[in-house]
Amino acid sequence: MTRRWMLSLVASLLASVILLYAGTILLLSLPSYNPYSFHETFSSPLDANFWETVGSGTISIQDGGLTLQSNTGKAYALRRYLWTQPRWESTSEVRVLGVVGLKFRLNNYAKNASAYVILETDTLRLGLSDSKIVVQEVRTGRSDTIAEFATGNWYQMEIRYSENVVEVDIDGADVWNSTSPQATGFGYPAWVVIGNLQTKAFGSNVGGSVTVANLTCLCRPLPWSE
Repeated sequence: MTRRWMLSLVASLLASVILLYAGTILLLSLPSYNPYSFHETFSSPLDANFWETVGSGTISIQDGGLTLQSNTGKAYALRRYLWTQPRWESTSEVRVLGVVGLKFRLNNYAKNASAYVILETDTLRLGLSDSKIVVQEVRTGRSDTIAEFATGNWYQMEIRYSENVVEVDIDGADVWNSTSPQATGFGYPAWVVIGNLQTKAFGSNVGGSVTVANLTCLCRPLPWSE
């Protein structure tokens, strides 16, 4: 009886060691969480711990990506803050340098609407106005037309923040930049948004249907706070 008990104890201890070892290996193999660098492919429901919904509209996730649908003059957007805790749960703020980009297409404007904000940070706004792609500095409202687009076509859009310059790329081409962010009012982002935070943009009503295939943020915190 004692021998059988000892064998059972040894077997139990061995099983525990094996499970502990397997669990450690699994944890070590998982990627570390980084709130400043992520690649969202929109292949599964959005995690409410990271995404905040602003305004009213409809959202769908299919093989082609995430589609936002909003009515004319209605704000509807998804916001993601670039720090560990969402903004609505934390008062801390981290601003970043790096690249924020997404792949998108306009499916259609809503009736009596001719504008849509595709990608926005708290410092820069990139969007569509009629058949043009427009960049706008959030603080001053200054806008520039940087390219043309066609409804239904895919485009890759990126904002590159460095310490000395802010650049905008469309399909790999540098189409706009600011050579002195501090002098012209540009800052460094603390969050990113897909969609319309306001009811109007670039002087027109917003609204329509946009599909986003991915959102990438490859950023790092600034060594100082603004």
